[in-house]
Amino acid sequence: MFTTTSSRVAVRLLTAPLVLTVLVTAQAGGAAHASTTTSSASTPAPATFSYAQRPLIQESAKARQERLQREEAARERAAAAIGQRIVAAAAAQAGKPYVYGATGPSAFDCSGLTGWAYAAVGIHLPRTSGAQAAVMTRVSDPMPGDLVYMPGHIGIYAGNGQMWHAPHTGDVVRLTTIWTTNVVYGRVR
Repeated sequence: MFTTTSSRVAVRLLTAPLVLTVLVTAQAGGAAHASTTTSSASTPAPATFSYAQRPLIQESAKARQERLQREEAARERAAAAIGQRIVAAAAAQAGKPYVYGATGPSAFDCSGLTGWAYAAVGIHLPRTSGAQAAVMTRVSDPMPGDLVYMPGHIGIYAGNGQMWHAPHTGDVVRLTTIWTTNVVYGRVR
């Protein structure tokens, strides 16, 4: 037997959506009686938790979930603000002629326009429409500023089923309704 002159228990809660990890470190010190071995003094005392502590643990998981939701909402607001700036940069090019291979500022092809608008907010896109589509993260619910890709063509989603794009030779940069369902929306932020 030994008597404990001091003991300290530290509890650290690590929570994840469905995982709760409790790490308990116990330190016990004291003098052992002459008839006992010292190896029992180095074994940490088992930790026990009462049912009264469960709400605290559950509250921590709930607080973490709420914090993650707030962070996600903040990221969405930031992405939306950047998207509005991308749309504004594309809209500022309205009326400029389509020229194959042109990247602005006096003329654009489709990927030249998207690259120009994204560069206006500090995001570098590859040169061609296919390469731009390869770096975007697909989304099913596009927001203004997302890329609109259809095989061989790309534009910038403006909202309400419309996009800014540089259509083809003989046309100009303009806002138009998306005319096909063979389209992929993607985000690069």
